[in-house]
Amino acid sequence: MNILYFPQEGFENHLNKTYYSLFKKEDQFMEFIDLFHMPSSIDLILLPGGGDFSPSFSLKEDKTIHYNLHQDLLELSLIDYAKEHFIPILGICRGFQALLLAFDTPLEMDIKGHMNTFHKAILENKKEVLINSFHHQGVFKAPSFSIFLKSNDGVIEGIRHPIYPFIGVEFHPEKMNQTSLINFYEFLPVISR
Repeated sequence: MNILYFPQEGFENHLNKTYYSLFKKEDQFMEFIDLFHMPSSIDLILLPGGGDFSPSFSLKEDKTIHYNLHQDLLELSLIDYAKEHFIPILGICRGFQALLLAFDTPLEMDIKGHMNTFHKAILENKKEVLINSFHHQGVFKAPSFSIFLKSNDGVIEGIRHPIYPFIGVEFHPEKMNQTSLINFYEFLPVISR
């Protein structure tokens, strides 16, 4: 399995170790490939967490955040490439936000109560789960996606696209332990449909 990801400065080893453990199956060969060494075939694009998006993708201007517009545009181009070639995408935190932006959903720039914490959220089957939260940008509406996870205050935490094999979560499953109420593997069939 070839998993393409956008390397973020200082996170290269972290990506390979933590995300590798999420995807690894005993009998499966897997390789993480950074965007700058793109192979001829890609099985999955992983858009991991990272910094904020530019305020130009927001409903309100915010001059206090730090962002990298080049990275923003590159990730959005990668999603366009995935649309064109029907390549599955898993978006985590910032990657979740990138998926929303790629389908013209502007971000709220500063959502209170979601930075460096844990909170409850509701799955589409009405099951309550505990998830981590490291973001302050997010959305309350996602018209192009079906929503499978929402926090109690209405912030959308999990999306899947009805046509493309794209799934996004606003939390970090790679930082959840085995006793967490949410099982990352529940979502893998959605990616590979």
